[in-house]
Amino acid sequence: MNSRSVIFVASDSEVIADTVIEQLGTEFKTIQRCVHYQAVAIAQQFLRSEAEVILLAYQSLDSAIHLRKTLTEVCHKKRANPFHTVTLCNKDSVEQAYQLSKQRFFYDYVVFWPLSYDPYRLIMSVHQALDDLGYNADIQKQRFELEAKTHSIKSVTQLVEQMLAEQKTKKSELDSLIKSALKKLNQPVSQQQKTLVAMVIDDDEFHCRLLKKMLENEGFEVHVAESGSDALQQLKQVHPDIILLDVFMPDMSGIETLRQLKNDSALESIPVIMVSGHHEKEVVLDCIMLGAVNYIVKPIDKETLRAHLPFRL
Repeated sequence: MNSRSVIFVASDSEVIADTVIEQLGTEFKTIQRCVHYQAVAIAQQFLRSEAEVILLAYQSLDSAIHLRKTLTEVCHKKRANPFHTVTLCNKDSVEQAYQLSKQRFFYDYVVFWPLSYDPYRLIMSVHQALDDLGYNADIQKQRFELEAKTHSIKSVTQLVEQMLAEQKTKKSELDSLIKSALKKLNQPVSQQQKTLVAMVIDDDEFHCRLLKKMLENEGFEVHVAESGSDALQQLKQVHPDIILLDVFMPDMSGIETLRQLKNDSALESIPVIMVSGHHEKEVVLDCIMLGAVNYIVKPIDKETLRAHLPFRL
């Protein structure tokens, strides 16, 4: 019965979505997906689907929490049928995921990074969510309606509190806010926005120059390292917002460099995009499981680079 159910996978990474769908595809025939950085866009697409379970395939639990809140706002207004939400998390956010699941914010959570050898844990969680919706249909319907009413009450309460707060705001405070806003608007753009910093790690000098030029055109300050060891040395002084890392390098492979980055508490939070002229499935999975946010196959053009950067440029 569950094999005919519709599963919806939401993510901000094509590679992660592909990995999750490949695991679920052994048991579920109909899997819909939406890869997008805007939670509202994903919620609206989910609203148009017939899915009973939505799987949040994000490396950041904060992103999953934001989407879950957006689903509450959008779906409780327009969706009649209840649904369950299962989120992926990493070892550092497992306690928070557990507490949120205990509070019924999520139906369940699955530790996906680092991936233990248990590919059935994710499938079992989805099966249990579907079974719960089926066996306890009346209860879940009542829970869904109660959540909708609770959300409406919270929205009205927040609106009333906002109106009261606005009424209590003095004219002098408003003048101060206006002056502050005008001062900020009159500042040069360079003072208003932080310049994003990127690091390119590749032993291919031509490819380094190409990526450096494209990133600079997008407004990045770019640092270049010709090997993994060179990069690790530079990263003692520089903390980039994004790293583009070649997979195959002679000194230290990109995978080994990625492993060392993710094992360093000062560097593990930096998003890493792997770059390679090859697209072997095993290599891609290794990179994603070690913590890479995406994987790009050479040659790279401007549109491909922009599409894979985890920033709105």
